[in-house]
Amino acid sequence: AGDNTVSGRITFIRDMGSSVEVHLDCDGRDVLSVVQPRDWMGAGTGDIAHLRLPQNQCRVLAA
Repeated sequence: AGDNTVSGRITFIRDMGSSVEVHLDCDGRDVLSVVQPRDWMGAGTGDIAHLRLPQNQCRVLAA
């Protein structure tokens, strides 16, 4: 819980070497996170994850 925090079910994980791509289903919306390996907790597809979005590190892309 807290500011800029979302929770969702992990739907996809891809090891990209220097980072991990993680997709979360957050109430029907796909949220993509790229996580550095040292921060990766090793959760699996289907697990619930809590994603903290530090304002100074977020990038919004138009679809």
